[in-house]
Order: sequence, then structure tokens, then C-alpha cells
Amino acid sequence: MFVQELYGADDLQDGRLLDEIYDFWDQQDKRAIWLRFGCFRLPKKEDYENIFRRAMMVVVVRDESGKLIGYSEGCRCRDNERHVELGLAVDKEYRRNGVAMEMVMTMCRECSHQGIEKAEAYIMPENLTMTALVRKIMNILPVRLKFEDGSFHALIDPKKAPAPIAS
Repeated sequence: MFVQELYGADDLQDGRLLDEIYDFWDQQDKRAIWLRFGCFRLPKKEDYENIFRRAMMVVVVRDESGKLIGYSEGCRCRDNERHVELGLAVDKEYRRNGVAMEMVMTMCRECSHQGIEKAEAYIMPENLTMTALVRKIMNILPVRLKFEDGSFHALIDPKKAPAPIAS
């Protein structure tokens, strides 16, 4: 069981969530850091601040005890304000149980609600977990996936995201 929280740009200003996400990355393995950031070292806190300055929304997932187990941010693209670039991270212990898929669906529903036309993701070819996730998403949403400049570029249509399942 996990709980999702959605934060808008105004909610990201106090720095509490930034600290929590930075601590999350401090607990991840070097390979996960490399697959997300292209480096084996934990990025500096200022790097996260730069990401959060551009973020329109962040989805956070917690376990039953309140521990952060994953998050996704949607940052407005610099060259097209009707598109967001998605970033996604899930703690290794919680992968392969629907956490990432639910975050993407929540992010897509919120993008659609805010009038965003496309959600973009850039994925390193070595990131087999994210590549598999995008292929699963392709069964639910319209996705254009192409390989360019050494990485996969997924272009997702968020307007087709299904409504959440009532529990």
C-alpha cells in the first residue's frame, strides 16, 4: 500500500520537500543515480533547486509509515510551454509493484487538467526499468517513442489518461 501526494509549483517553495528528496537520493545506489542524472555522484542540492524552480508539479509517493519511496516531477519545457518534461524515481525496494505507473498516470491527469498537451521523457538506453515502464504506458496512452541523440525520447499524450480507480 502506498499514498500519493500532488504538489503544485507554489508548494515547492519552502524547501522541506527538496530536503526530503535530497535525502531520498542519498539513500539510493550509485547505479540508480547514474541512470537518473548521468553521473555516479549525488548531484548537489543546488541542482535539485534548479529542477524545482522549473517544476510545475511534483507527485510524491510514501509507504504506510510516511517514508518517501518515490517521486515524479513535471518541469515546463523551455522551448514549448505546452509540454512538460517528466522525471521519475522509485526506491529499488518498491519497484515492479505499480508505484511508477500510478505516478505517471497521476502526473498525466494533472497535466491534462492544466492544459498541457504533451509529457516528454528522455531515457538512457541502459535504463531498462524506465524503458519497460514506457512500453507498458504505450498500452494505455498514446506514446511516440523514438531514439535520438543517444537516448530514447518518449512523447506522451496526457489527455487520454484514465480516471483513477476508486478504492
